[in-house]
Amino acid sequence: MKIYNEIDLYRYNTMKLHSIARIMYEPENVDELLAIFRKLKKEDTAFYLLSAGSNIVFGARIERPIVYLMSFNTNMSFCEDGILECGASVRIQSLLEKIKEFSLGGIEYLASVPSSVGGAVYMNAGRGRKIKRSISDYIESVRYLDIADMQIKNMYGNDGYLYRSSPFQSLNTVILSARFKFIKQDVDITNRLIKE
Repeated sequence: MKIYNEIDLYRYNTMKLHSIARIMYEPENVDELLAIFRKLKKEDTAFYLLSAGSNIVFGARIERPIVYLMSFNTNMSFCEDGILECGASVRIQSLLEKIKEFSLGGIEYLASVPSSVGGAVYMNAGRGRKIKRSISDYIESVRYLDIADMQIKNMYGNDGYLYRSSPFQSLNTVILSARFKFIKQDVDITNRLIKE
């Protein structure tokens, strides 16, 4: 685990704003993430979660501790039946490159989104109301930490996802990983759709 004191958050937000955080924790695995939450819970300390930092406007100074989520789970692996398990800290662009290796596709419209997989699931990132396509179309299950009881749980299927909305927005959780079933697609088609 890395702990930063008086850190400038310039490189941690896409707006490139200078903001000083009193303290920021960077867990490098789920056990460290749990340890941080237990510590903060014991101290009854409110905190902020920070992932890819897109569309966040920071104040000049942040006194609450920040838990930075872009290092604790960057794993991607294929499981049975073409299911891909992907850590929440993986950037969407890395996920796109991985599924191209296996002639899979379906989420090319997210190529320009500055998001982690966890953030994309949380926001149910998608193409828009008219096109009605989103990352939840491919979700098989999501593994998450329930901060309320400090238990790791799974949510199966993709019920409860709406336009830019997921069930996680009404829960006190951190998404740990997601399992996806993408469509078979020729790499040339994927590359063309990414360019579009």
